[in-house]
Amino acid sequence: MVFGSAIGSIMVANVLFVIIPGQRELVRAKQQGRAPDPAAALRGKQRSVHNTYFTLPVLFVMISNHYAITFGARYNWLVLIAISFAGACLRAWFVARHRAAERGGHVPALPMLLACVALAAVVIALAPAPGAALRASRRWQRRASCRACSTSFRYAACHATLRRRRRPASAPRPTVWYWNARSAVRASAASAATTVGAHDAARQSDSDDGGGAIGDADVDRTCCAPVSPMVSVVTHAARY
Repeated sequence: MVFGSAIGSIMVANVLFVIIPGQRELVRAKQQGRAPDPAAALRGKQRSVHNTYFTLPVLFVMISNHYAITFGARYNWLVLIAISFAGACLRAWFVARHRAAERGGHVPALPMLLACVALAAVVIALAPAPGAALRASRRWQRRASCRACSTSFRYAACHATLRRRRRPASAPRPTVWYWNARSAVRASAASAATTVGAHDAARQSDSDDGGGAIGDADVDRTCCAPVSPMVSVVTHAARY
């Protein structure tokens, strides 16, 4: 943002303070019938060339907010420098192509080659590592499953506790609804134990093969830490 604002301000200043005053001086000299000052024309041409090479880098900065891979990279300043350099080289090639008639139709290929090398280096550097998407997907699925399990355990334990507190001392004989509810709570407890065992086995396999063991183990430990007490609470409620 600062880079784009600075280059844009330089381009506006070139037009406002150098190029336009130089053109007005040429028009004024023509109206007065005197020879124009060549210094004003040379300064205007110089600043116009500067703005020409600034064009593509400024355009990249303007649209870079739509491509987080560029400004979100670890070395984003190197990405900015490389793409700005590639844009300036492309603009130099365009200028050389427009002036090819002055050089006998010859267009130098060096600017285009440098631009292609810079862009290829940026693409290779920003390419995701093999298997990164798969590991991220596994972490996300494991985190989501842990949250779902924890939520279901709390829900079952809470309702079992409330049912115990609301039941009067001289309660009638348990009905069919009670036995169905107790069976459902026992099934939730069994599912809880199975899920915890599956998480432990998956974490052990990750630590053995080294795939995503750092982040996944921490996630499982933090997400499933309150699960084991919930299993005992649900089991106790089921016995009641």
